[in-house]
Amino acid sequence: MIPAAPSRPGRAARLSPRQATLALAAVSLAAALLQAAVLARETPLLIRGDGIGYYAYLRSLFFDGDLDFRNEYGHFKVLLDSAGLDAATNRYLAFPPTATGGVFNPWPPGPALLWLPFFLAGHLWALVSGAAADGYSRPYQAACALGTCCYGFAGLLLTWRACRTCAGAGASTLAALTVWLASPLVAYHILVPWMPHALGFFAVALFLALWLHVRAAPTSLGWGALGLAAGLTFLQRYQDVLIVLVPAAGWLGDLLGYRGRGRLPALLWRQALPFAAGLTMAISPQLAAWQAIYGSPLAFPHGEIGLSFDLRHLRLAPTLFAPATGLFSWSPALLAGACGLVSLAAADAALGWGLLALLGAEVLLVAAMPPHFQGSTFGARYFVSLSPAFALGLAALIGRAGRGAAWALAAAAALLTAWNGILLAQWGLGMYDRLGIDVTWREVLANVPALLRMLAARIF
Repeated sequence: MIPAAPSRPGRAARLSPRQATLALAAVSLAAALLQAAVLARETPLLIRGDGIGYYAYLRSLFFDGDLDFRNEYGHFKVLLDSAGLDAATNRYLAFPPTATGGVFNPWPPGPALLWLPFFLAGHLWALVSGAAADGYSRPYQAACALGTCCYGFAGLLLTWRACRTCAGAGASTLAALTVWLASPLVAYHILVPWMPHALGFFAVALFLALWLHVRAAPTSLGWGALGLAAGLTFLQRYQDVLIVLVPAAGWLGDLLGYRGRGRLPALLWRQALPFAAGLTMAISPQLAAWQAIYGSPLAFPHGEIGLSFDLRHLRLAPTLFAPATGLFSWSPALLAGACGLVSLAAADAALGWGLLALLGAEVLLVAAMPPHFQGSTFGARYFVSLSPAFALGLAALIGRAGRGAAWALAAAAALLTAWNGILLAQWGLGMYDRLGIDVTWREVLANVPALLRMLAARIF
């Protein structure tokens, strides 16, 4: 593990680790209060959209002891219909039964696993408060939403810890907060907690922090734990298992650095094999779920709803720069983070090039998907899990800046955060098409005066 970059003379760089932790805690507390206010104003239907499919695993296993989601889908359909809303689960009720006679569910069970402790707390809350102890009432849904909030904050702290390997405390704090507040991450962490993106962010941050530790002090047990962490990323969002490219880059560097092949067996037996064993163990809940639902542990349910990958006609430009859904056009702070990964690679080849390989692979994967397959989205939601990678790049960039440049970067981060807030408000108020179809920058910019007048009227 490379040592933390020396502190720069700027004020942000003089921030001590204790002060940085307090700053992150203060912002996290403010965000938690915001989420509490959002939950307090919500209707009885807190979980909606794809979140119903993720939540159905938890409720069905706990109360029914099976993976037949008919009653869960049916319950939420009644609530959705009364609220004038729709969800994919409504359509899946009309699908033909699966090979085992079950109901179609293309989503992974990982969010349910992470929500389980909070679901149990919600069950206790329902029993004590007199609410319906049925897995549907407000205590259960609110507890899981707060669980996402907690995992997101844990991911933020793990991201900061990882950034400390390439930058000082001040640069790491600024990088972590910028990627959090000036990207779609904040939306899926606080405002849409029933989606898995903040949980995926936590899983990737956990993996990177653990890999940096294991790389510095390698043990077979540590590599096995790292395999479990890699499997956890897969259980949240399938594509995030590409995180294995990071240790793969490290292994490649080790192999290229060896003068002979005598070390190769040790690399395989002490690192790669325990890692593979941990990964296999971690993804076993998904294999078991596919077996129970589809009759095969190697199913590809997304193929039944139109997901395919066309590598011959990649949509690279729209993936990166389209209005509303472009990775870098919607969130320029992430472009700075991606550029910073090149600087990081110069100091730590395995980490920097591993993260660049991860980013490139995910860009190709998303660019090969059908247009607008991601549905309703704030920004490029498929890349939210990669937020720790962008933070590492941004921290490396800030850490190598002089005092004047550091202040300029801090000012730019503040402006980008404000701009992200304006975009988020427009998205929340439905001022542009949430599917991102035919959205133009002219439309988004034209909405700003109306938005400011609306906010002023509500405040004053």
